[in-house]
Amino acid sequence: MHRRDPWPCLAARFAAKEAVFKALQTGVTAWQEVEVRGGGDRPVQIALTGATRQIARARGVANVLLSIAHDRGRAVAFATALGGEVS
Repeated sequence: MHRRDPWPCLAARFAAKEAVFKALQTGVTAWQEVEVRGGGDRPVQIALTGATRQIARARGVANVLLSIAHDRGRAVAFATALGGEVS
């Protein structure tokens, strides 16, 4: 599905990536190493790759939970890094 105005969704995904970096306490490593998957009628998930994934593993992060929203020109995202066994 194509949106008439994709900017609110893009802003929300940008906020999501920033929230992930903050949850991992890494600072920004590489934007392309954090993939935001899903959305719309599907749950949002995060996929980490490269150095960002290695940093997460080294810190014992097994999963990152994410919530994102946008409305009236604002975007917000919350990320929580969870420990446990890394797959």
